[in-house]
Amino acid sequence: MPHGAPRSHRAGMTLVELLLAIVIGVLVLAVVGSLFHTVSVSLQAQRARRGGAEAAADALARVARDLECALVPAQDTAAGKLTLSADGTDLSFCTASLAEGEEDGRWWFAERVRYRLAPAGERWSALLRESRALQGPDAFAGAATNVLAEGLRSFRVTVFDGAGWQSEWPREESTPLPLAARIVLGSGAGDAEHSLETEVLIPAAHVFTSRVVRVSP
Repeated sequence: MPHGAPRSHRAGMTLVELLLAIVIGVLVLAVVGSLFHTVSVSLQAQRARRGGAEAAADALARVARDLECALVPAQDTAAGKLTLSADGTDLSFCTASLAEGEEDGRWWFAERVRYRLAPAGERWSALLRESRALQGPDAFAGAATNVLAEGLRSFRVTVFDGAGWQSEWPREESTPLPLAARIVLGSGAGDAEHSLETEVLIPAAHVFTSRVVRVSP
């Protein structure tokens, strides 16, 4: 090389620059991973709350539908009474239902159903529906149990006897069925509890009289 010629610059990175690039890359990946985890947890929590709310609403509708079709079997009036525990969390009565997916009213069947809460964790409970057919071969089978909703905090029923709302049924000299029922389901995370509530008229407990008056010609 001739004396005084310019020196050529060496291509590439030094060890310090390479280490610095690696550290920056690791920090960026850590930040992105943390953000991704936070967003994923938030989305899962939202889906769980949405799913829990929808399940609670469906469970409330199922209890209401059964109460609207409540009945007292003619062959066993005493056993056909609606029963409600003193704390309002255990409800049992007879009802008429259509088979799943059936729309033909000729295929109604009678069953005795029971709604109750069962522990499903330290703070949560599941609403169970137990059913037993009142006639046919299924009447000799055991009760079928379905989980209607999980992640609930409370389930409470009160019934109306014409004078006021009662937390227990039957009462002294009460009719087999109350006139109406109020159902409350509680759900929610942390200290925020959300309640779903509905009131149901029980048609079988009402006596309808005709107002048609026959007039002689």
